[in-house]
Amino acid sequence: MVGAILISLALAAAIAIFARRTFLLYRLVRLGQPVNRFEDLPKRIELESTVVLGQRKLLQRTVPWLMHDFFFWGF
Repeated sequence: MVGAILISLALAAAIAIFARRTFLLYRLVRLGQPVNRFEDLPKRIELESTVVLGQRKLLQRTVPWLMHDFFFWGF
């Protein structure tokens, strides 16, 4: 009986923490300004392909770059 009460309290605390964090993140996202994501679409696609697929930012540091590439290209 005591175990069930402790699990229920832990579950209630986890739900409360999750709800609070979700609300804070929602408020943070709502602070942003609207953006036209289809403006200059070819340039945006080129930039995304070099940053995401090319991993351009990781090339600045050798060890994190190698470790990340093994995981990234392995998947």
